[in-house]
Amino acid sequence: MLRQSGKEFTLEMRDGRWQFRPVQNDKVRTAGHRFTWNQHNPYEDQPLRLRLQAQMSVDPWDAPGNIQLAGFRNDQEFTLDASAPGVHGSFHAVGDTMGIFTVESDGTSVREGSWIKWQKTFEPCLNLNEHQGLGVWVKGDGSGALLNLRTESPRHMSMGARGDHFIKLDFEGWRYFELVEIESTAFNDFLWPDEYHNVYNSYFYKVVFSCIDKFQVWINNVPAGQKTEVALRWVKALPLRNQTIKNPVVRVGRHQVTLPVKMSPGMYLELDQDCKLYSKEGKLLETVVPSGAIPVLQKGENKMEVEYRSGGSLTPRADVTVMIKGGN
Repeated sequence: MLRQSGKEFTLEMRDGRWQFRPVQNDKVRTAGHRFTWNQHNPYEDQPLRLRLQAQMSVDPWDAPGNIQLAGFRNDQEFTLDASAPGVHGSFHAVGDTMGIFTVESDGTSVREGSWIKWQKTFEPCLNLNEHQGLGVWVKGDGSGALLNLRTESPRHMSMGARGDHFIKLDFEGWRYFELVEIESTAFNDFLWPDEYHNVYNSYFYKVVFSCIDKFQVWINNVPAGQKTEVALRWVKALPLRNQTIKNPVVRVGRHQVTLPVKMSPGMYLELDQDCKLYSKEGKLLETVVPSGAIPVLQKGENKMEVEYRSGGSLTPRADVTVMIKGGN
């Protein structure tokens, strides 16, 4: 059972014996005062179990003092740096505010390794110590390709560390994204140039934000035989801000439960047989008494929603992990 790639299990005492029980932990990154998604439960009906962790917020995109990383004023701003075999693309600027990246794959490379990279360099390097988040408008084409906006430091300073920010292009039209956490968990779900497969460099070293010398636009997971096109408006580096989340409401279908807590970034709440709030260091802070009955996560598809009250004017952000158990 344990040799199955990607499968997870928990060890529980059942009928007087220790037994493995299959689990599925699905994490969703939520942003906004209300966020809705579809949650699949492959097992039997069960009470909702989840972990909710508050995350940092960022200043608004148009706030004064933000640093522009890409303005798309001319076709020379980005250079096509490299691509996987059989993947071709082009870039052009439109109207001094928008850049269009077009990609095609002939299928020579497998889809999860059909990548292409454009790059912009900064000399001297940019100091983004106080502007570690990104804000960007993205026009998706519904292709399912993966957009990766990456910041990098000189190799002699960062040893190849990457500042990856993933956006799945499974939508059409314009959407605004605030990108804060650097991607790591899904990086190995895709294939990249060989130089990025050094696991030690990938997960040990950190981007040196005081000296950012490269901003890159990657597109990966390109479907073969069709054109993928993504448009970006000005990309800006934004300051990170602490903002509290108050009294989150979790809904499953028509049923909801309110969690009466106040959470600052890094703190997390776990709802299982009981409900407990922890500090960002993992210290138990309090046992929380939910308001309302715990909703049931039914077998199959469930419409889920979280709603937050925030302690400020910025967009509240949190990670919600739905924890589903099988083997009842």
